[in-house]
Amino acid sequence: MRTESLPGTHTESREPVCQPSTEEAQFAKAIEDAAEQRRYVDRLKNPGPFSGVREALTRAVHTITSPVRDTIDGQIKALGRDGDTATFEIGGEVKIGAGKGFKSQYRNEVVVLQHGGSQADTADTCEAPQYEVRFNKRLLGAVYKQVPNALVTPSGELGARSVDQVSMRFDNKADVARAVRSIGDLAAAESLRDIGRAAGPGIGLIPSNPILDERGNWMSEGVIATGLGGLLAPPDADIEFLQDHVTGYATRLDARGRAALDRALGRLGLNARWDTSGGVERRVEYGQDGEAGRVIYSLFGLTELTSKQRYMPDGTPLNLHNRTQHGNAALRLDLIREFDPQQSAPTVNGRALPELGDRLAGEELGGPDAVELRIETARQDALAASGSHPGQARQRILLRSENPGRDMPGALSGFIRGDLQDAAASLSTGGRVEVINERVQRSGFEVQPEAKLAFRGVGAKANVILRSTSDTIQSRDVTSWDGGR
Repeated sequence: MRTESLPGTHTESREPVCQPSTEEAQFAKAIEDAAEQRRYVDRLKNPGPFSGVREALTRAVHTITSPVRDTIDGQIKALGRDGDTATFEIGGEVKIGAGKGFKSQYRNEVVVLQHGGSQADTADTCEAPQYEVRFNKRLLGAVYKQVPNALVTPSGELGARSVDQVSMRFDNKADVARAVRSIGDLAAAESLRDIGRAAGPGIGLIPSNPILDERGNWMSEGVIATGLGGLLAPPDADIEFLQDHVTGYATRLDARGRAALDRALGRLGLNARWDTSGGVERRVEYGQDGEAGRVIYSLFGLTELTSKQRYMPDGTPLNLHNRTQHGNAALRLDLIREFDPQQSAPTVNGRALPELGDRLAGEELGGPDAVELRIETARQDALAASGSHPGQARQRILLRSENPGRDMPGALSGFIRGDLQDAAASLSTGGRVEVINERVQRSGFEVQPEAKLAFRGVGAKANVILRSTSDTIQSRDVTSWDGGR
């Protein structure tokens, strides 16, 4: 549904939902009958080193994680609107020191995002959706300090993070479920291999996402890394399946600061936190269906308000934490350069460098082909709440210029003043300004069980980070102004 309101202005309201087909509704059975059986046959036929241990461990993991896989399948099946998202994360955190010290995190995250599926006026004329799967490997190191106080305990953190992301695209939920399960196997194996690497000379490879790595024979990484990672390593067919659907990847580095206030009330506690971060990112998106690929260099900043509620069972060293997001705001500047999808580019550790290929071919890089400026905000919204889960109201504002040298001075002036129509009037053909307002319903959980430890008089805490959430788009309003001067 699109209505004209002003010249060059488009306003939309999108709420229809595509109903899943019978085939999609039955996809879990297809997964069990095909992908799971094939994986077991591959493993039992080609067990590799530690065959007896590996077979027993594989069967044990399959039994233990069956409820988790069922939960993941349910969230994937529930995707129905354009923009619906399912997020799964598992990781660990270690803090060393009492009151001050060092903190590190190791996290694997999978995000499934639906594209399309609710763009038409009625649910029975929806465009066929596609599904983007992002696998993020996240590392963090930080120093922290607490200031004890009788009423509240203030604390601060300062650290750095890395994120190595691989993006894949699929056209049905059955392949999405297979991909998520394969990534789970790969992440488990990679985590064990990283433990081995940390005990040897290969620690420099730990930040790398395993889907794209070109590491050759696993035996080259030493006995510890080989033995640990080999126990849960997925078969080659699973890795090839993921690699065949890769559409891009990104590497992100940022610095993060945190200010927090903690209040203990007996066995209960509340920790309110304000995080601020900023950094750089390089992203490569492969060209699809003959379209140009893109290399994107980004500068970004984010501020976020969250809280953790905790419960400390009596007589145990455990703390049970529940995390809630209250609001955030982000600013992002993308410098975009297009490249020929047929171009053969140099690679480093499985990652293409199209811009280097242009230089080797004697081409001048020049300025970016396009520039995008984004502002995104989110806050809790009671109208989108689901049970005990607060909903969110989100807004995204985008300014895109395909002639940045000419457009950006005037467009930025209008953008900063909040006159978006005037900003669009400064853009050349192909540019646009767009405002998207969404109401989002969230369900699921985000928890961090914590255990207190002590070693030779040094206090420590260890957390397991677990997240399984679904974001469902309840409504969306889009207003856009096209450039064309």
